[in-house]
Amino acid sequence: MALTSKGHFKIGNAEFLAKSIKPSFDSLASENSGRTDDGIMHIYWVKRALRKWDIEMPPCTSSEASAILSLVQGKDYNITIWDIKSNSEQTVHVYTSNSNAECYSGVIMNGLYQGLSFSAIELGD
Repeated sequence: MALTSKGHFKIGNAEFLAKSIKPSFDSLASENSGRTDDGIMHIYWVKRALRKWDIEMPPCTSSEASAILSLVQGKDYNITIWDIKSNSEQTVHVYTSNSNAECYSGVIMNGLYQGLSFSAIELGD
């Protein structure tokens, strides 16, 4: 099932609308990489273009924040998200090690959170 727009993502069958999704890429070099005495750089790639998405959610209630954090925090999971590099929707196995949120109001809607964000980092092959 396709996402309804590029600002949406899915974890399992649950679809979410993000306030922002910031993709980034990182390439990992082996610890054996480095510059030799003759000044030549030798890079032994472990993984090229490892994908990461920094996702910020729109303001949400404490129960909505709890629902999303229970799906991602400290877990590995599959996310279906728009991949800018392939210019297509992709399902990627990722993990989240850190997340955060700010309680905007403890009165409105039984607690309203803003800035709920987490990173979905590709586990790789």
